[in-house]
Amino acid sequence: MTTTGLLLAVDRPAISDRATRIRRASKRLLDLTIASLALVVLAPLLAVAAGAVLVLEGRPVFFRQVRVGRHERPFTMLKFRTMVPDAERRLGELRDRNERSGPLFKVHDDPRVTPIGRLLRLTSIDELPQLLHVVSGRMSLVGPRPALPEEVAQFDAAHRARHELRPGITGCWQAAANEHASFERYRALDLYYLDHWGPALDLRLLAATAVQLLRRLLHVTHARLTAGLPAPPVDDPGRPPAEDHHDATAAVTTAPVDATHPHETGSRPGPAGARTTSVLVDLTGAHTPDDDPADELGLPCAS
Repeated sequence: MTTTGLLLAVDRPAISDRATRIRRASKRLLDLTIASLALVVLAPLLAVAAGAVLVLEGRPVFFRQVRVGRHERPFTMLKFRTMVPDAERRLGELRDRNERSGPLFKVHDDPRVTPIGRLLRLTSIDELPQLLHVVSGRMSLVGPRPALPEEVAQFDAAHRARHELRPGITGCWQAAANEHASFERYRALDLYYLDHWGPALDLRLLAATAVQLLRRLLHVTHARLTAGLPAPPVDDPGRPPAEDHHDATAAVTTAPVDATHPHETGSRPGPAGARTTSVLVDLTGAHTPDDDPADELGLPCAS
C-alpha cells in the first residue's frame, strides 16, 4: 500500500467472486437486521421528533435532497429538517465562510439551523429517517457518505469507485475525520473503506459512532452543568498541564459530520460554540504526508 500525500492509493487485494458475494450478503443481512430492529425500537422517538419539528417549525418535517447512490444512481435522501425552509436559497450568502476545501462545504454555527434542529443534530436524531433507505436497499448502515451530484462531478476516476458500494449513514469519514479535515482526507478515507469494507469493519465503525455520540452527550451535559462556575486556577493539581494535551484522544462535542451535505450541514452544536474533533483522532489534528486512515481508526490494514 502506498500513499502520495493524503491521496491514498491502495493495491486492492485479490478476492474471489464467491468471497465477494458472501461478504456482500453478510453486510446486507447486518444492515437489514439492525435497521429493522432500530426502526421498531425507535418508532416512538421518530414520532416525537417529527411532531416537534411540525409544531415548532412547521412544514416540511423532512428535508429531501437528491444524492448519488450505488452505481451512481440518484436517489432522494431523507432527514428531519434542521434548517429554515429557504436554507438552499441562502446558501450563496455563506459561500465565503466555507471551512472545507474542494467540493465540500461546512460552516461553523450555521445561522440557518433552527433551535430544534440544533437538538436533533446534537443527538443525531436528524439522521434516523435514513434507516428507511437502509431497509429499502438504497443505503447501508456504514459506507461512504452519499454525495451531491455536483460534488461527484468533481471526483476523479479513482474516487468515483466509491459508488461500487451503497452509501452509508455513518462511515470512516464520520469516525476518523477531524474538524479541519481536508477534501484529500475525505477521499483517502473513502478509498480505505472501499478496499476494506465488510461486516467486521462495519461493526467497528458502528461502535465508534455510538461511543462518539455518547461522549458528545456527556461532554455537553457536563459543560452545561458547570456553566458559570469559575475556571480552575492554572496551578490547580486537578487540571492537566497544557503540555499533556497532545495525548488526548477522547473528549468530543461533534456528531458524525455530514461534510457532503452543504445545505443541511454545519458543525454539530457543542457547548459555547466549541471547536472539536472526532473521538478517534488525536486532538492535535496533526497529520503527516504518510498518514494512513487505518492508523487513526485503529484498524489493521490489509496486507
